[in-house]
Amino acid sequence: MRVLMLSPAFPWPLNGGGKIRIFYTLRELARAGHEVTLLVIAHELCEPGDLEALKPYCVDLSVITAKNRSRPQAALRALLLLKPYGVAKFESPKFRQAVVQALQKDHDILWVHFMETLAHVPQIHLWEGRPLVVLDQHNADERFWETYAREGSPWVRLFAKFNLWQLRRFQASVLNQVDVVLSVSKEDADFTQARLTNPATQVWIVPNGVDTERLRLLGTTERRNRIIFCGTMDVFMNIDAVNWFARRMFPRVCEAVPDAEFWIVGRNPNSKVKALASLPGVRVIGQVEDVRPYYAEAKVAVAPFRYGGGTKLKVLEAMALGVPVVATPVGCQGIEAVPGKHLFKEESEEAFTERVVNLLQDDSLRLQMAIEARQLVEDRYSWHSIMHNTIKHLEIMIRDRAG
Repeated sequence: MRVLMLSPAFPWPLNGGGKIRIFYTLRELARAGHEVTLLVIAHELCEPGDLEALKPYCVDLSVITAKNRSRPQAALRALLLLKPYGVAKFESPKFRQAVVQALQKDHDILWVHFMETLAHVPQIHLWEGRPLVVLDQHNADERFWETYAREGSPWVRLFAKFNLWQLRRFQASVLNQVDVVLSVSKEDADFTQARLTNPATQVWIVPNGVDTERLRLLGTTERRNRIIFCGTMDVFMNIDAVNWFARRMFPRVCEAVPDAEFWIVGRNPNSKVKALASLPGVRVIGQVEDVRPYYAEAKVAVAPFRYGGGTKLKVLEAMALGVPVVATPVGCQGIEAVPGKHLFKEESEEAFTERVVNLLQDDSLRLQMAIEARQLVEDRYSWHSIMHNTIKHLEIMIRDRAG
């Protein structure tokens, strides 16, 4: 197959969930013998080594630089132009022109990452002989913003409601040209299916995964009474998660385990996250080259999310590396794990705290859960197996269209 892939971020280095999913989609398509032309909007400078990391998987790679709008700038632009926040933040006339030019060549599939990237795609459903359009939505954006509309601060709720209105209008105008929507969880898939206006559009569940070749159960490093959270630390749902755990639950953990530590690992910690370092036992590490050594010394990984949709890649990463996870229902959404076997799923502060303490104090429980979690990841969540099945289904669709 000849695939034109559109990405709103340069998928290297692998320091964010979106980048990780895009990279492994690209890699598995190339490994399956398909020709991929990658067209990227770059809002950050690309190093020469970044380009070299992707070239083995592309027959052509084009990077269009675009203005890196801050969140306040994007919010103001959305209000002034009456556009969804994601479109207002990432849209680029230069990228739109590059997409139009690239579509002049023959492609079997147009693979679009993230809903807002569809703003750059012309109404190709009207074209004769058009490519199959695949939207990898990563998250169901509407679900994401609905949580903020219900539970954010007054200003956040107000903006979220405005954005939901704009997002629904935008979706209605672009989803009719999509043939296949890829959702990372059943919840996202059901939500999307209920809102489609084109009965021909298919919705497939394609979960997030991990690189099981690289992320393996760690060795015999002595683990401390350390709790770890990994993630990009300028994202609202991550900021809320670590603040909630550090301020409300971690002090109770320390009452039972006095030498417990909470380490926050991830790039771009904002002022609210940095302030947590003043709390006893809390360390804010920031960006690291490799998270594996940090997991190697931790006994527990936490995913105390109250907001957001999709599947949390860091939960799968911890499971692959043999660190048991305590998560909220939002934190483990989209992962077919059995609570109490593969991870702990708790919603209340009291129960969440109790499970963290259990894992810190009970080595046999911790080790057994680590083994079960790793087996689940190998069976269901390796990028190779996930993308292999998706690619096979697309190959069949292309053959059927060709007659």
